[in-house]
Amino acid sequence: MPDNSVMANSGYVNPARNTITGTGYGVELGTAGVITNQGAIYATDGSGVEIHAAGSFVNAPGALTNGSVYGVFIGGAGHVFNSGSLTGGSDGALITGVGHVYNYANAYLAGGLFGVDITGAGNVINDGTFASSLGVGIEITGAALVTNEAQSAINGDSYGIDALSGATIENFGFITASSTASGGMGVRVGAAGEVINETGGTISGALYGVDMVGVATVENAGLISGGNFAVLIGPAAGQLVVDAGGVFVGKVEDAGGGGGIELTAGTPGSVGSLDLGSSFSGFSSIKFDTGATWTLKGAASDLAGSTVIDGFTFGDTIDLEGFTASSDTYVSGTGLELSNGAASVTLDITGAFQTSNFQISELSDGSTQIIICYLRGTSVLTPLGEVKVEDLRIGDLLVTRWQGVLPVKWIGRQSFDARFVRHNRDRVPVRFKPGALGRNQPRRDLYVSPGHSMLIEDTLVLARSLVNGVTVTQDEVPDEIHYYMIEFESHDCLLADGAWSESFADCIGLRDKFHNVGEFEALYPDYVTPRTLSLCAARPERGAALASLLRPLVARAASGLAPGALRGSIDALDEGGKIHGWAQDQAHPLLPVMLEVLLGDEMIGTVLACDYRDDLDKAGIGAGRCSFVFEPRLPIPDDARLHIRRASDGAEIYMSEACRARLPGGAMEAALRRTG
Repeated sequence: MPDNSVMANSGYVNPARNTITGTGYGVELGTAGVITNQGAIYATDGSGVEIHAAGSFVNAPGALTNGSVYGVFIGGAGHVFNSGSLTGGSDGALITGVGHVYNYANAYLAGGLFGVDITGAGNVINDGTFASSLGVGIEITGAALVTNEAQSAINGDSYGIDALSGATIENFGFITASSTASGGMGVRVGAAGEVINETGGTISGALYGVDMVGVATVENAGLISGGNFAVLIGPAAGQLVVDAGGVFVGKVEDAGGGGGIELTAGTPGSVGSLDLGSSFSGFSSIKFDTGATWTLKGAASDLAGSTVIDGFTFGDTIDLEGFTASSDTYVSGTGLELSNGAASVTLDITGAFQTSNFQISELSDGSTQIIICYLRGTSVLTPLGEVKVEDLRIGDLLVTRWQGVLPVKWIGRQSFDARFVRHNRDRVPVRFKPGALGRNQPRRDLYVSPGHSMLIEDTLVLARSLVNGVTVTQDEVPDEIHYYMIEFESHDCLLADGAWSESFADCIGLRDKFHNVGEFEALYPDYVTPRTLSLCAARPERGAALASLLRPLVARAASGLAPGALRGSIDALDEGGKIHGWAQDQAHPLLPVMLEVLLGDEMIGTVLACDYRDDLDKAGIGAGRCSFVFEPRLPIPDDARLHIRRASDGAEIYMSEACRARLPGGAMEAALRRTG
C-alpha cells in the first residue's frame, strides 16, 4: 500500500474524497495547530493523526480516521471535534493534557482499550457513540464533566466511564459496561463527584451500575442497574437523590454510612414509590421533598432506630413491613412510637406533629401503613416574609394582588370532623399539587375549600371547577379539617404557598357559615352585610370563559398521560346550531376532555368538556363536570357529516338515542350516524 502520509508545519486540511495512508502516522503536526479531515486518513502502524503539541482535530461529517494504535494523538492540551468515524486499535483519541471532546450526532468514536483517554482534566459531550471492545469507553484522569445526550451511547467492556478524579456526569442516554471479569462498571468516579441519571437515561454494568469512591451525590430519574450493585457509594458518606420515576436494579449501598436518601419530585405533581427491601443499606436519613407524593416501604430495620425521616407530609405514605401496630403515639423530639402490645418500634419522623396527625392501618400482609391526616400550615406572604395562616392575627399586613399591602380585618374559621363531611364535596379539601397552576404555583401542596377561588390569568376560578384528578385532586378526607379565610376591607387576592388565592367576600348568608361569626359581630357591631357580592375580578362558572382558563391547566395535567377509553354522547342539537353533549376519559374520570368538531374532514373548532351538569353528577359521571356546549360560527347544513372526536387520539362520541329521536324527520341523522 503506497505511503502518502503528510507532515504538516502549522495546520492541515484533508479535503473530501481524498485518502491519506501512512505507516507511523497518516497526518503528523510537529507544533500546535489544527488538523481537519474531510476525507479518509489511515495509519497501519501508528496514529491516524498525530499532533505533538497543544492542538485540535476536526473529523468532519462522513470523514474516516483510523490508526492501528491511536485514531488521534494530541501531545498536550487539545480538542477533538468528531462528526464522522474516529477509531484506533488502542485509543480512539488520546489527549495527554487538559482535553475536550465533542462527539456529534451519528458520530462514532472507538478504541480497543479506550474510546477516549484524557490524561488531564477534561470535558466530553456525546451526541453519538463511544465504544471500547476491551476496556473503557471514556477515561479522564483529572477533574471531569461528561454529558451523554438522549439516545446516545457510551459503551465499554470494563467501564463505560472511568473518571479517576472528581467528576460530574449527566446522562440522558445509555452508558454500559459488559465485563463480569474486570470492572464491569457503567460509571466509576474515583473522587468526589456527582452522577445525574435523567429521565430516559440508563446506566448499567455487569457488576456495578455506579461506583462512587469519594464524597458523592447520585441522582436517578431513569434506570441504574448492576449485577451486584446498582449504586455503591463509599468510603465517604453520600447522598442518593431519587426522582419519582427512578428505578434501581441491584443493591444500593452507602458503604461509608451516614448518607441520606432524598425523595424528590422530578416533575411537579408526580407520584413515586421506593421499596427499601433488602437492597438499600448504609443510609441514616430519608427526606421527602415537597412537590411529589411518595410511598416509602421498608422493614423496621430499614426505617426505625437511628434513621431520621424528614419532610413526611400530607399525601405521603410509609408502609412499615413486618410489623402490625395497634397503637401510635407521637413524641416531640423522639418520633412516632408504634406498638403491637408485645413490642414497639419508633420511627424518627421529624416535624411539628401531634399524635392526631397520624393515621395507622393494617395492610393485608400484616404491615402497618402510616399517613398524615391533615396539617394546618398554609403559608401566606407578608411584607416581611411568609407566615403560617394559623399564626395570623387581625391587623397583620399581607401582600395583595390589586391593592398592595393591606391589614387583615378578620379571619373566619371552620372546623369539621371527617365523619360529617366524607360524602360532602362542598366540604372536602381541594388539593393543588406543586406547579398545578403554573411554574411554582403553588410551591408546595396547597389545600383550600371547594368554594374558594384561585386567580388564573387575573380571573377567579372556583377550586371545585379546577379539580382534574391529576394535579388538582379532591380525594383525601383527613380526620379533622380546619379552614381559615382572611378578610380585608375589600375583596382581593393574597399569595398562599406561592399562588394567588382570594380573600373573603361577604354577602347575605355567607359569613354565617363560619364557626366564629360571633367574634366578627362583637368586633364590628355596626357592620351592614352587603346585598350583592362584590368581587375583585370576574369569576366564570361555566361556558367558554371558564374553558379558556382551564385549557392550559388541563394540557399541563394531561402531559404524558395515555388516554383511556372514551365515553360520552351528543345529547341535543338546538335550532340555532348549538351542540350539547358530554365526554369522559374513563382512565382519568375527572380530567376534562379536549374535543375537536369536524364538518366532513374540516375541523371547525374545539371545545373542552368541563361544564357542570346535574344529571351527570347524579349518575356519578365525572362529578358532573364533563359536559360541553359548542356553538359554531356558521350554521351547520342539514346534510353535513358532523364528527366530534377526542383531540389526543381521534376517538369519537356519537348521538344519543334520545337526541336522534327528537330530530324532525330524521334531519341531521345521517350527519351524526356512526361512520365506518
